[in-house]
Amino acid sequence: MRYRPTHEEMMEIGELGDQIYEREVAIQLTDADHGAIIAIDVDTGEWAVGIEAVKALDAKNDDARILTMVHATEPRMGLGGATFYDDIEVTALNAKL
Repeated sequence: MRYRPTHEEMMEIGELGDQIYEREVAIQLTDADHGAIIAIDVDTGEWAVGIEAVKALDAKNDDARILTMVHATEPRMGLGGATFYDDIEVTALNAKL
C-alpha cells in the first residue's frame, strides 16, 4: 500500500498543484477538456489529462506527489493530494464521466 500524506502535506500538494494549474495547465486546455480529470505531479510539473494518462503519470513514480482534479470553470474540485485508486474505483469514476 502506498504512503498516505498527512493533512499538512495534502494542503501543500493542493497549493502547489493549483499554482501549476493556473500558471501552465489551464492555458493549454480547451473546451473539449471541460470535465476531464487532470493530474499534476507537483514536484516535476508534469501533468496529464484523462484517466488513462493519469494512470500513466502515476505509474512513473510510486513516490510522486500528484494532485488530481476535474477541469471545469469555477469551482474546480480537487480529488486528493495524491492518487489512490484500484480498478473498481477507476471503473466507477469512468462510469460517472
